[in-house]
Amino acid sequence: MEEKTFLEYLIENNVSQEQADVFVSRLNEFNKYLKKEKNDVDAIPARGILKYTENLVETGSENVLEFLRTLLNYANFIKKYDYVVEIVEIVESYNTMENLYLRIAEQFNDKVRDEIFANINIPPLGVNPDKKPKITKVVMKRLEEELGEEKTIELLAPCLHGRPLEPIKKDREDFLTINDIDEFLKIKKQDSIETAQKHQKEGTLLYAQYVDEKVVEYIKNNPTITPGIREGDKIIATKTLIK
Repeated sequence: MEEKTFLEYLIENNVSQEQADVFVSRLNEFNKYLKKEKNDVDAIPARGILKYTENLVETGSENVLEFLRTLLNYANFIKKYDYVVEIVEIVESYNTMENLYLRIAEQFNDKVRDEIFANINIPPLGVNPDKKPKITKVVMKRLEEELGEEKTIELLAPCLHGRPLEPIKKDREDFLTINDIDEFLKIKKQDSIETAQKHQKEGTLLYAQYVDEKVVEYIKNNPTITPGIREGDKIIATKTLIK
């Protein structure tokens, strides 16, 4: 493990000394765990990250998110992008169900929320993400039964990921400057192609996916892929995982 140079990398990337020390500590804990099976953080076996986060959950640790942040930084530092893919699989949408739980109470009331989430335990961050779809299916069914399809759509329309609004604000500013929706979509499409090409050239990930010529051509040749096309007063967009 390249502890010293990793610490330097963190400091160079504007991580505070205090936080950097915590990251290194979490990495050492993980490395110690891996060495029990004669592995280390520079050669983590497949699903090894998930195995560790599940262990953290089972032992009641409150450091799962901090550990994943640590390992994400280390993965980018040593350019082990397979680690990033597994981390994203674990962390993707980890807070959406909790945010939905809060939103239902805010927009309706506690009684409606409690009925929809009755006898449901929201999986904590770190457990196998394959457990999530079954719970999501139950919640969605109850939402439609309780609220109806139209209100369910309205409830779910705003993003539940808790992501920052700055990128959306930038798009709005660009749109207002251009003042032409078709031209705006055309420019954003070219931006997305150039972004994919940059990831292809640098060998980095785009939304936790490796980018090759096939991916770039797919984005180029599918009009509805990022940001979409206008049909009347609607923008038609698709989100597709390329195998």
